[in-house]
Amino acid sequence: MKGLWQRIISTLTEIMPLKCKIARQEYARQYRIANSERIKKQMRAWHLANREKAHEDSKKWRGNNRAYIQAYKKQYALDHPEKIKESGLKKMYDLTLDQYNAMLVTQNNLCAVCGEAMDKPHVDHCHDSGKVRGLVHRHCNTLLGFARDRIDILQGAINYLEAHKK
Repeated sequence: MKGLWQRIISTLTEIMPLKCKIARQEYARQYRIANSERIKKQMRAWHLANREKAHEDSKKWRGNNRAYIQAYKKQYALDHPEKIKESGLKKMYDLTLDQYNAMLVTQNNLCAVCGEAMDKPHVDHCHDSGKVRGLVHRHCNTLLGFARDRIDILQGAINYLEAHKK
């Protein structure tokens, strides 16, 4: 939206030619606050009319600011761990944080496989249907994953362990 901002800057320069840069910046900030809806509408109209240019500009900006974006994402994750967790649960398992917490309470914070207390529960789900089965330890989840959720493999492992008891 260079046209709009160029007009604002030129207007500011005309109004305050001798004022300091800080005063012009403050005036521009106040203008953006007072006219935020109008500016949003103009920016939306420009983006709709110039989708390709907007996409190119955005892609170029992201390419030039990778370090900033990574640092911002890292800091956001540190500042908002619950939002990150909720987003991940929703994306991976279509599970809300409330549903996750309800599962923890229902299981008394115990692993659904081994029955021991969990420090950091993992969501166990069926890879075929995507249905969430329960919360388990990382190792128990890995066990199920390596067995490819097949009962015959797990039963074979049980038989093997029983045959080689000390």
